[in-house]
Amino acid sequence: ILNLNFMIRRFRMSLEEGLRNKINVKRKNLIMEKKNLLEIVGNVEKEDLIEIICFLVNKNPKLERNLLEYCQKNSIFENKTFITEQRLLQGWENSKKLIDELDETVFYYEYEISPTEDNLFSQLEEIMEIINQNEISWETREKILLEVLNYIFSEHSEYYDCCNLEEWFMNLVETLCQTKEEKRYLGDCIIENGVSGYSKWIASIYREIGEDEKYLEIRKANLNTTEQYWELLQYYEEKNKKDLALETALKGLEKGIGGIEEIFGYLFKFYSKEHNDKILEELYDKSMKKNRNYAKFEITELMYSYYKKNNNYEKMKNLLLHLVEFAQYDNLMDLYKKCQNELSKEDFELHEQQIINIIKNKDVSIYLKICLVKNNKKEVLDYLQKNPYIDRKHYFSEKIASEYPKEILEIYWKEAQNFANMGQRHNYDYCVSVLSSIKKIMDNNNWKDEWKIKFETFFEKNKKKRLLVERMKARFK
Repeated sequence: ILNLNFMIRRFRMSLEEGLRNKINVKRKNLIMEKKNLLEIVGNVEKEDLIEIICFLVNKNPKLERNLLEYCQKNSIFENKTFITEQRLLQGWENSKKLIDELDETVFYYEYEISPTEDNLFSQLEEIMEIINQNEISWETREKILLEVLNYIFSEHSEYYDCCNLEEWFMNLVETLCQTKEEKRYLGDCIIENGVSGYSKWIASIYREIGEDEKYLEIRKANLNTTEQYWELLQYYEEKNKKDLALETALKGLEKGIGGIEEIFGYLFKFYSKEHNDKILEELYDKSMKKNRNYAKFEITELMYSYYKKNNNYEKMKNLLLHLVEFAQYDNLMDLYKKCQNELSKEDFELHEQQIINIIKNKDVSIYLKICLVKNNKKEVLDYLQKNPYIDRKHYFSEKIASEYPKEILEIYWKEAQNFANMGQRHNYDYCVSVLSSIKKIMDNNNWKDEWKIKFETFFEKNKKKRLLVERMKARFK
């Protein structure tokens, strides 16, 4: 197969180097010693030695991989490419066997990778590593490429989607095609197969290699989502075709399916420079009809900043109120403060309750924090009495305990008993922490005798809960 004289010399040298290690071959209960093996190999002609190697490899296919790795490491220059390509082809054959093994067992692992998947992904990674680190002939790469494309375009099973195999295949395909000509060949192959659903992939290939006409033909024929319009818009920007970019953005805003934050941002930047308020308002109205709240917030924030910068108070005010309406949970308090600071005193008083109601419906904890800021502690108490679960860490109750100690103690005693009733160590731990909070409040109010009576009553009621009793004794006895 190889430069045999050289390989035989290397093989014999390897055997001689192994004198420090035992080579045990079990056959008929005898252990073949190194000297016996050397005696056998030393008298074999090279043709017979090759036959022996082929026999061993056919008996155990795993040996082929070891042999190729050994040969690649120790081969002379003219054999290296051949050996590397043999390793690559063998790796792909192993991958195909693993692909055939993918079956419904994939679903048994749910959030874990099955052993078959793990082996397959490792094999595919090794294949891509071989390609990236060595010069592989196009003939070999094309052979693998066509087989991979066949997997991609075939009516494959749902197991492919389950383990994200198609993405692995696409990464392998892009690794196989390295030159501009090879990538053009790939794009043409995909088109010739007439498979729908890969327009984005094809377009990106032609765009990468500078095939502008083919890119535009494919992209314009497949404009459905705002993401596709945005991609075409960016292409025109790169080519400095501003009019076509603007035209694409306007069409994408009107016809595109999906989020339009990027497209609106592009149009906003263009028309805000011209101070064209009329078109900005029209674009904003169209956007509000298409997007979910998180996108509406981003778009409204742009408009709000624009009118604030241009000192248009009335429009800024209306947009600020819309920001509260569209806001996510993490910026509600900041928006409340912004309304407080940027609205006139009369407008804030007029709209404050509306703002607070919106915040309360979105995030009760922010609402309660606002109540504390406004020193409306009675409102906080009323809410906690009806919804004690909201205050698991006692953030709000501790803020008002000094003014409403008896009411908070009543909430805490009920909470302690609830967790005592639930059983289990972690619930008992939390129960004892609540008792500690109770004791602290009663000590602060010099109600030590009452604490002793109530605690003894609580202890007696729960004395059969051994683990809880141990914890209470350790803390309070």
